[in-house]
Amino acid sequence: MKSLKLITLVVFTFIITVSCNITQDLAGKSFNSYQKHRRVQLIFDNDSICRFKNTFNCNDIDPMYKEITIICRYEKVDKMLILKNIDCKSDSCNKSFTIDIPPQTSNQCDFLNEDKRNRVFTVGPSYPTAYEKYGLVPNIDIDTVFIVKNKLLFIKNKQNWGNIGFIFK
Repeated sequence: MKSLKLITLVVFTFIITVSCNITQDLAGKSFNSYQKHRRVQLIFDNDSICRFKNTFNCNDIDPMYKEITIICRYEKVDKMLILKNIDCKSDSCNKSFTIDIPPQTSNQCDFLNEDKRNRVFTVGPSYPTAYEKYGLVPNIDIDTVFIVKNKLLFIKNKQNWGNIGFIFK
């Protein structure tokens, strides 16, 4: 566990030291991350409000979950952006780790189906399910986005579970 914390600290130190400055004015800009059948966007509406938007590119899922948008306040601090969910009233906001998406019956986004959420028993290391790889949508409470060479790096960590991350270009 100590080695994992040390590795994380070294990676973040490296990211911060090699980062290039992203343009000061983010208003009106959009950064995208593409995965299997989905696009995740960080859209900067003005100098303090942004949207974290997840769009599943599937026409056969519940429309309520096809496009999920979280509105946030943001503040640039050195080589980082601090995102704070607009619903958070204090500095101790504590939302759930991910947005709960009920199982779907989809041919286009089969990773949202019930059977793709179940873990298969294996001897040795465990690997994420298709749902965990492609279907989890992080819930923004108070999160950090790192600025790395004109890209944005979002990593949300849950102790004793793992990480969800995106590289926005």
